[in-house]
Amino acid sequence: MQWFKNLKIAGKINLITCSIVVIALFILSTVLLDNISVKSTKRAEDFAKKEALIGAQDVLKKFEITKSELSKIRDTVQFASETHSISREQIINLLHKYISNTPDVLGFYTLWEPNKFDGIDASYINRKGYDGTGRLIPYLVRSGNEIKLEPLVDYEKEGAGDYYLLPKKTKLLTLTEPYFYKIEGKDVLMASLTMPILNKNGDFLGIVGADIKLDKLQALVEKTKPMGGYAALLSGKGIFVAHGADPSVIMQSGSKYGLKSVIEQTIQGKEVKEYNYSKIYKGDVYRVFSPIHLEGTNTYWSFVSVLPKNYILADFYFYLNLILWGVFLAILLLVFANIYFVNRTINPINLVVKALDEVSKGNLKVNIDESTLSRDEAGKLGSALNFTVKNLRELVGAVAQSTEDISASSEDNELIF
Repeated sequence: MQWFKNLKIAGKINLITCSIVVIALFILSTVLLDNISVKSTKRAEDFAKKEALIGAQDVLKKFEITKSELSKIRDTVQFASETHSISREQIINLLHKYISNTPDVLGFYTLWEPNKFDGIDASYINRKGYDGTGRLIPYLVRSGNEIKLEPLVDYEKEGAGDYYLLPKKTKLLTLTEPYFYKIEGKDVLMASLTMPILNKNGDFLGIVGADIKLDKLQALVEKTKPMGGYAALLSGKGIFVAHGADPSVIMQSGSKYGLKSVIEQTIQGKEVKEYNYSKIYKGDVYRVFSPIHLEGTNTYWSFVSVLPKNYILADFYFYLNLILWGVFLAILLLVFANIYFVNRTINPINLVVKALDEVSKGNLKVNIDESTLSRDEAGKLGSALNFTVKNLRELVGAVAQSTEDISASSEDNELIF
């Protein structure tokens, strides 16, 4: 601590006061920033969860509307089959009416097992809207501003025909994985919602279905930007159906992007919340996976709300910079204030020190100009020194005068004797 002893009073005062202020501000700032960090994180996490839930509900509503329409179509065509009250042509007109009034659906269709609708498949072989089997398989699909009639294709092929094969196998409402389907020779990305048609004994007769063009869902996802983040939509098998930040990943598995363990949970309908690294964003993010379950199906899609971590801590970094600048300016102001006020206090003391130095050398003519002295203790010290020096000067003068008087008296006595 020798270096501290060697400091001048002004340096010691500056060092001590600045250290106290810095320590106090550090403690205060740490508590404040920790509180801001906790609250900002909690607020962001709650917001991400809310956005994921809202997104999931929006997607589910689209599915539920389509499900409701399919239920009406199924009841109608099943009644027609049982009563033979409606012809195939009227069924096609019915599907045309539904698609005309349902803009979010790309196409409506029904597909019946061989001769299960009216038993006259042979009469319709290769007619418009039919294939070589003659089965009732009309597909009413949007094409630009028109609605066209085409026969369903690839319905017996695994993968491409899952819209038919899965409900036939499970006898459940089925939401398929996203897939490409050729319409007028073009591949269109879609997902199908298909409802089985069962007789009273539970035997499978066929399906009614609707194709949902996924660009509608992509547009919905792109609108969701929680706190500057983005959203995504995963299918029941963890395939990207839509993505707000990088559409190029659509139809790729989320497992490829580090979501394997998450997908193992989402396919069971679990909500997942996690902090992790995003290959797409190339940084740490907070993700919330909100399940989407359409009643009657056995699959779970999930809506994903993604917040970049630096966005979550935006308030924290803002206040951190603000506090750092505040501390810097406070210390700077404190140093200048100390220099100013310490100098006003030290200057009288310095004058006293110089005066005492002169007195020590025998100079009793020293006098401090009291107009320069303050009224505090340092000023009083200067005044006291002036008074002391004055008294000392008078005392020395008196002693000198007494010495002269004694000397003169001695000379007179010598003359007498």
